[in-house]
Amino acid sequence: MTPLDLEKFDLLQALDDHEREALSEVLERQQVGRGEILFEEGDPANGLLLIAEGRLRIKCLRTGDLGELGEGQTIGSASLAGPGPREATAIGAPSGACVYLLSCDAFQSLVRDEPQLAFKIVEAALRDLADAIREGLTPIVAAHG
Repeated sequence: MTPLDLEKFDLLQALDDHEREALSEVLERQQVGRGEILFEEGDPANGLLLIAEGRLRIKCLRTGDLGELGEGQTIGSASLAGPGPREATAIGAPSGACVYLLSCDAFQSLVRDEPQLAFKIVEAALRDLADAIREGLTPIVAAHG
């Protein structure tokens, strides 16, 4: 993935040219075919995934089909702060997908070598998490006043 390609990810909008270059150097490319499982619920979460092309279907045993994620979206940012089990299964949708992994190990190297970059990634991931929590709470607050 080129540094220019990283601009399409909302999570990475605050990065400058040098930071995008440094990040692009540590990403690992993974191709996911139609119906192929990228990871399963309960697998160890090994990092942040950037969806560069195609789509992934996300399913959870508890809640069922959660929908699809596509180009420019990310999944797994929480694993950069605290590895644990994956909360859902990701499967290549009809077109498959090309994803790039920022592994937990690669992220730790960024923490050491590019701390400002690592901070920006964590800050954006926390902002996304806060937004998701607010969206999830909106129906509860509306129902209970």
